[in-house]
This record gives sequence, structure tokens and C-alpha cells, in this order.
Amino acid sequence: MVDDEPRSPGSIDRSEVIQGLRLLHLELASGRRGGAAHRLYYTIGMMPNGAPGTIIVRVLHEGMEPRYKVARSLWVFNKAK
Repeated sequence: MVDDEPRSPGSIDRSEVIQGLRLLHLELASGRRGGAAHRLYYTIGMMPNGAPGTIIVRVLHEGMEPRYKVARSLWVFNKAK
């Protein structure tokens, strides 16, 4: 869903956490209210093979603060390249 339309109207820009970060509440993906209690954090960037794509950074419960968990996940991804 986010790969087809990364800047969909249901997604939220979270650039205040990390530049280019977006959030999609998985309740929207489930199609029903109360269907999910997690959030998908992702960004648009280059894959390790050089092709552009959507990078899923983390899936966190809606009550969790993303600032440190998301930043650490991106650091690990970039270090692996």
C-alpha cells in the first residue's frame, strides 16, 4: 500500500522525527476502526541495489514514542549499506 502511493492522504509527514519520515496507522490499512493498534514508519529512498523504493523503518504500537527507536533503525539500515 505505501509502496504504491507513499504520500497517500492517510499518511502523515513525521519529518520532525527524521527528515523524510512518514507514518501510516495500520488501522487505515485494515479497513476497519479498531482493526489495528500499530503504526508503520517508512521513508522513500534508495535500496541497497541502487533502485528507488519505500523503506519500512519500524512498526510500533501506537502508544510507543518513535524518536529513538526509529532513529536507531535507520542508523542500522544505513550502516549495513
